[in-house]
Amino acid sequence: MSLFTLRELFFLWKLCGANVETILLKNDVIRLSPPVMTLPNVIVEELRLFGNEKGRHFYTSRAVFTLPDSNLVKKFESIDASLLLPSIELDGPDVRESNETIQSSIVKEKNVSYQAFRMIFVKKLLNAGPFKQVELRKTVQFDIPPMLRSRVWPSLLKIRPSDTLDYDKLDTESEHVADRQLALDIPRCHQYDDLMCSPSAHDRLKRLVKAWLLTHPQYVYWQGCDSLAAPFMILNFENLALGHACMTAFIKKYLHNFFLKDNSAIIHEYLTVFAHLLAYVDAELLTHLSEMDFIPELYAIPWFLTCFAHVLPLHKLFHLWDVLLLHDSSFPIFVGLAIMRQLRPSLITATFNDAILLFSDLPDLSLSRVVADSLHFYSKVPPSCSFREHKGPSDGKRILKNYIFSK
Repeated sequence: MSLFTLRELFFLWKLCGANVETILLKNDVIRLSPPVMTLPNVIVEELRLFGNEKGRHFYTSRAVFTLPDSNLVKKFESIDASLLLPSIELDGPDVRESNETIQSSIVKEKNVSYQAFRMIFVKKLLNAGPFKQVELRKTVQFDIPPMLRSRVWPSLLKIRPSDTLDYDKLDTESEHVADRQLALDIPRCHQYDDLMCSPSAHDRLKRLVKAWLLTHPQYVYWQGCDSLAAPFMILNFENLALGHACMTAFIKKYLHNFFLKDNSAIIHEYLTVFAHLLAYVDAELLTHLSEMDFIPELYAIPWFLTCFAHVLPLHKLFHLWDVLLLHDSSFPIFVGLAIMRQLRPSLITATFNDAILLFSDLPDLSLSRVVADSLHFYSKVPPSCSFREHKGPSDGKRILKNYIFSK
């Protein structure tokens, strides 16, 4: 266990089936009232509650309580010790390439032994710094351990320590022209997530977006910026300077000039390339949509303006961006093509109104299929077909070698 930090051990402990709230309730460390007994007497305006304050109090014990670790200890005892001591020099990035590596990301995240091994191996590559950057990219093509995503993403985005220095100099408390829209958007941003619905998260997300606007005066706030910033705020909740650096690098690479006050040329070019590629991979579907004047401007702008952060739940978005960060700025277009392929059975016979309803409330998408189809299109479509005049200066070359994905 000495190989892991306390935070990592807690993550593995929860994977073993333990639940903090259940244990504390069972041992009377915390006490909850029945929901019906917590209702206020009056609710006015924006959910301001009056009356029955005592019923809504949260009672806790001040005593120190030690959480049981027997399940985690037994799990570690059952793991082959050699798997927890991999060598990045002898084993290489393809170490433990087995059936586990081609399972879906959701399944792998629930596997205690696999997560323990991956955390140790990826941490070794991260600690080696730029000397193992190539090996790191090859390794995380399988998956990124959730507990190390906050370290892997900055590495993939090539964040330098100096990139975080200017954040503390920014005045994110004073009034800003975007404050009014942020006050409307942030309370609606991914509110199904426990962290995102907290006042602390609302405050930090507002500060992060304002910091990015202050450092990029040529850009303006577009609806969806809050959703785009949310993953970086969550991963760097205690280090917004790093979150700001990651968000800046991400937008520079994948959304160059998307947030100009007049971004019509950039958006038009992006959607035109998307339409051309859709014709390339599924001419029948594009013809059907074009005949009823259902153009990409009606449904795809929120996709590409936020790299799907505005339309996908966070747990799926994290996995999608794990793959996205290994590719160039054209990859979101191929993600869009993959989504269209998955929606094809409904779209190919849809009327205009049916299509509008479908995109206004997207069905539950299979992320493994989206990723697999995206990589397939990315590897088969000639790079010249996805060329854009307005792509960012930090964009790289399109390279795809032996990427692992599952259907």
